[in-house]
Amino acid sequence: MDQSQDAPAPSPTYMIGFALAVVLFIVTITAGLVVVIIDSAREEERQAEFAATLTAVAAAEGAIGGTPPPDSGPPTPGQYLFTMPDDSPRYSPAPDCAQQIAGQVRDPDGQPLDQLAIVVWGDYTPQRILPTGSLAGQDPGQFELTLDGVRNRRVWVQLLSGARYVSPPVEIVFNASDCEHSRAAVIFEQIAPFD
Repeated sequence: MDQSQDAPAPSPTYMIGFALAVVLFIVTITAGLVVVIIDSAREEERQAEFAATLTAVAAAEGAIGGTPPPDSGPPTPGQYLFTMPDDSPRYSPAPDCAQQIAGQVRDPDGQPLDQLAIVVWGDYTPQRILPTGSLAGQDPGQFELTLDGVRNRRVWVQLLSGARYVSPPVEIVFNASDCEHSRAAVIFEQIAPFD
């Protein structure tokens, strides 16, 4: 007896459901592939931005390319090449009450000086090294950092040439409830030549 004649034909409802399931499966696979492609492109972009940041910091430290920062030779105990004016840091309001550190590095003639780095560390602030000037996207000799969050905190800032600190550390104190003093400007002035 031939069994192929005994099997009933699939109903139209079954055929529509089966076709819908196949279409949904194909759409799901396509959407998954699109997500993977987009994520891969974003990861490549993040890696490129990270590499650019590392290059900028390394250049600021004189580790690669460009003109390295001047090497000041062996340290003289108790003597720094840079100092700050008596009214430094100068406090002022920052936009949206954010806590910011900014400033400028100047040579003995008062002109902006690049090729140095700023080290920032303190309460709720992990150590960071900031390049100055064009490497940081700032005007010559300038630096700026907006700290994460608004807190009562104490932060220190110090000027770095290569691997040597060339200024004393500057203490900056922020009060979370004081928006009138939420931006601290530090000016580093060169008082001794690089050897």
